[in-house]
Amino acid sequence: MSTPQVSNYYLGDGGAFLYPLVRDYLGWRNSMVDTLQQCLKEQPENLMALIIDLGSSLHRTDLALNHETYTKKMQNIMTIFEKQTTGQDNSRMLQLHIQALQAWMNGQYRYATEIWEDLLKMDTFDAIALKFAYDGYFYLGDSENICKSVERHVENYNDERCVPMEIYGYILGMYAFGLEETYQYKEAEQAAIKAIAINKDDAWAMHAWVHVREMEGDVSHGIEFMKTEESVWSTCAALSCHMYWHWCLFLWDQGKFDEVLKIYDEKISVHMESLAPLDLVDASSLLYRLYLDGIIDKKDSRWKKVRQCWSTMLCSHTFAFNDAHILMVYNDRSDENVSKMLDEQWQSLENYLLSSSNQVENGSNETKVIENDSKKVYQQVGIATCKAIDLYNYDHFTESAKLLQLLVPTGKLKMIGGSHAQRDVFELIFIHAVFECCSMVPPQGSDQWDVVKKLLEMRKSRKPNSGKVKRLYDKFYQLSNLNFHTNSL
Repeated sequence: MSTPQVSNYYLGDGGAFLYPLVRDYLGWRNSMVDTLQQCLKEQPENLMALIIDLGSSLHRTDLALNHETYTKKMQNIMTIFEKQTTGQDNSRMLQLHIQALQAWMNGQYRYATEIWEDLLKMDTFDAIALKFAYDGYFYLGDSENICKSVERHVENYNDERCVPMEIYGYILGMYAFGLEETYQYKEAEQAAIKAIAINKDDAWAMHAWVHVREMEGDVSHGIEFMKTEESVWSTCAALSCHMYWHWCLFLWDQGKFDEVLKIYDEKISVHMESLAPLDLVDASSLLYRLYLDGIIDKKDSRWKKVRQCWSTMLCSHTFAFNDAHILMVYNDRSDENVSKMLDEQWQSLENYLLSSSNQVENGSNETKVIENDSKKVYQQVGIATCKAIDLYNYDHFTESAKLLQLLVPTGKLKMIGGSHAQRDVFELIFIHAVFECCSMVPPQGSDQWDVVKKLLEMRKSRKPNSGKVKRLYDKFYQLSNLNFHTNSL
């Protein structure tokens, strides 16, 4: 095939002009930023390049949705679209891409994914619509559609007459993660291995394979892979911090806390200077796991650097998942600056919820009104999760456990976004909050105690050899026996 194709309608007369950008974006390649800049330098009014630029920026989640960086880019796109597309065959599809990004900027995440799905019905090879929808479902915590969005199209890409094999490999890696998030571990592992065979540097496919090891509690093979393949996956700037986080989770499960802290200090703490929210989320949740286990305390110097990195994003409120992790590190009100920033964060959250309607006009000629999913998530789970973490930080364990009991055991917390492995920290906070409550009040007859027991049983069934599960059970029985003997006196 002389000319690589992904989707004819946006390659247009430029032939393969955008192909390197599409490939780099799908493959999490370090060259993506330079490729994008080169595209815009050569064709500053290339609409699909501009759409990829704005969409990938929005999915970074570090700025408020109405930030001028985004609004200026959107205005430029609209101006160029109105100037260029009159009478063009591809104008409808470009218009839909623009409408999807407008919806996302309005907090209408679900509606944006619907538009991207419509684009895929029109052109199965619109790999950018596929990538945007896939990421959108991730932020919505919609595991089923993370998988199905790719499942509907993946085999269409397995045809070198239409698509280069490397693109099929990257789509297959995406599918592997979707399979893992829907508990299809054997199929996920097979897809990941196949994807890596096509693109040996496919960090996302490697990441999917590692997720399978995490969810199955296969710690020894997970650590072996992280060690033997480090020279490959660590070169992916966008994912290397997250992969080191996974490595730390394996070691943390084994109780090798010194090794966890070594990787944190030498790798994660350095990578998070990128200020990418994904890296900061990883740093925050890892430190919090260590805090829950009593390995570090609130005075540990590591918290300060994470707070400094988060500081520019405190009042963005693009992704409730981010705000919950911010609350993890702002955990010491004895520090005057921390106390001040916490007050500002809570006031900003309150202002955000009061700022506008929970429904937004869709911006077209229709009168359809669509939910603001961003605000809905904050209202239904985000604020409660942030409050629960804040309460835990300041030893209000009973209140923290009450809030999390409404979210964790019910599965409602899933809508906060992220992966199963990432959201696990919230369940751990609930369990530890109940432990703290029951160290003061006998657990007999406690509904929360029964819930924790069931959660531990589920953990053990998933990860029968987990060191962390054993530590949690040890604490559970220690408190049970302590309170039994106390009641017997």
